[in-house]
This record gives sequence, C-alpha cells and structure tokens, in this order.
Amino acid sequence: MKKIVFLIQGEGRGHISQSIALKQIIKDCYPDSQIHAFVANNHRGWPPYLEQEYENLYDYDTFEFKYKNGALCKTSSLWHNLKNLKLIKKSIKSVKNKIKQIKPDLVVNFFETTTPFLNIKKICPDAKLLSIGRQYYLPFAVSGFWANMFIKWTARGSDQVWAMNYFDDVDVPKNYKLLPPLLEKEILKAIPTTEDFDLVYSVNTQSGYGDLKFPANIKIYSNYKTKSVEEFQDFKCRIEHVPVSSEFKQDLVRCRSVTCSSGFETTSEAIYLGKTLYTRPTPNHGEQIFNSDYLSQHGLSNTNLGKINILKQAELIARIRVCPSVIKNELMDLLENETKVK
Repeated sequence: MKKIVFLIQGEGRGHISQSIALKQIIKDCYPDSQIHAFVANNHRGWPPYLEQEYENLYDYDTFEFKYKNGALCKTSSLWHNLKNLKLIKKSIKSVKNKIKQIKPDLVVNFFETTTPFLNIKKICPDAKLLSIGRQYYLPFAVSGFWANMFIKWTARGSDQVWAMNYFDDVDVPKNYKLLPPLLEKEILKAIPTTEDFDLVYSVNTQSGYGDLKFPANIKIYSNYKTKSVEEFQDFKCRIEHVPVSSEFKQDLVRCRSVTCSSGFETTSEAIYLGKTLYTRPTPNHGEQIFNSDYLSQHGLSNTNLGKINILKQAELIARIRVCPSVIKNELMDLLENETKVK
C-alpha cells in the first residue's frame, strides 16, 4: 500500500483542484493507496467540499498573501507573516512530526511555501518528493530574479518538479517535467451546455470586474469566506452570490461565460469546456497578470475583445485530454524507480 502526503497551498482553489485531480489519478494507479492531505486553513478558510474529498485531512498555519483595495499588498503580506512567524514555526514542527508518523512513499508539494522547512529528505529519507504547480513554469518564461529564486526555492530537494503550462514552449532542466493543465474527472468527462447565466469567480472584494457588461444573470462565486458582491450592485441584471462549493464545477459546465482573475486552473477549465472567457488579473499579482497576457497573445480569451484562435484552442484541449495518461506514466516511473533524480 502506497502512503502519500499532499502539502497543499490553500490560496485560491487552483492548488486544491490540482490535488483532487492528482488524487483521482493516484487512486486509478494504486487503488489501496492512503492519501494524507495537509491544507493551509488561512484567512479564507477551507472550501466546504474538502472533507468529502480527503479522509485524512489536517490543517496548519502557513505564510499568507494579504490584499488591499483589490490588489496584492506585498508590504502587508510581509508584516503579517513576520508577526506570525512563531505560530508558523510551531505549525511546521507539528506537520513534521505527523509526516514522520505516516512514513510516506511520496510527498507532493502543491507550491506550499513552508515545504523547504520540513526537510522531507531528512525526516523521511526513503520518500520521493514531487513539487507540482503552474508557478514552476514562470522562471523559464518571465524575468524577475528574486521572484524566480523564491519559486525555485519552494521546490528545494525535489526528486522531480512538474511545471504546468498551456503549451509545451520552453526548455526545462532534466529533473523538471513540462506538463499540460491537470483537471478533475468531473470536468474532463463533462458535456458542456449553455444556459442563461454568466459565472464570475471572485477572490477579492474589488476584483476589477465592474466594467464588464453581463446580459441577464450572473452567478458570483466568492473564494470561501470572502464577500465580493459590492462592485456588482449597479449592474442591471440578476445577481446570485454564493461561496465556492462543489456546485462550482457544475456551473462551469452549464454557464454561458466565465470571468475570473486569470488563475491557471479556472482558465484551463473554461477553455476546455468552450466557454467565453474574460480575465481580470489581481493588481500586483505576477502570475495572474502573466496568465492573462499569455492567453490574450495566444487567442485563448475574449479579454479586450480578442478573437479566439480555434487552432490554438483545439491544441490546448487535446493536451488537456492526454494529461491524465501522461501523469500516470510519470507518477509510476517516479514511485517505482529507485534511482533518485539529482
């Protein structure tokens, strides 16, 4: 029986969605595997469906991002985390002790920033360490010494790093794998329809969506505890405001259009389902700004009234469809191969 630990960053739904998709693939490969998920219970709280997904679920304190006036505030984030260092340090110690007890075969880091402090290779020398995330693509595509150094540091000690991107368009080191978007089975097997409402995924109270025009009905999903309905009050359409839940994926399949802050998973889901896509990146959020520009340049979003590139859309959909089989092979190679990648 394979024992596997997930370390999941709880900022947004993207890393959580990736973890669920990987869990589904692991269960296909190793039906009797035991998965232990550590998910940061930050200021937004857990999405309510998490406890249904993971039988062994643990919370912990980690570094958090703070927002001000709808933008990522780096100064507030720094001071908040400095004030909470003692609490974070205590939480790291608790997580380390729990992982020691589990004795995992594999530890998967979903861009959780405290992972390097856990010293996985020291506390579990026989475990493989895998880091996975959209962020691991950015150092090969975007300049920015300190940001890129930080991203690479979060994967320190990894046997493999899986960098996610829409297309295979950069060269990566031999211990990296450049992989397509990893989506859940519920999305991959869905038959999309077009009903009379537009879906908005909002992570902040001021998301920059106020200039958009929705024809009739909008359904706003807020990121867990965050309230995000204020900027929509003057819209002349029916507004339904709900927290992120398992129904979010069902509404992705049913809606007419998707508006979001350019998160990698939500944009990939919208494109795969053939939805009209509008992106509004959070100010100062480097990854979201990059994603939004990337999608516009490749003709994959309707932001700025851009035309959709049908060929690029078809290429991405084909990549997403083969992703589970690609990951199955990579996963089994990693777990069954005793020679660690240097």
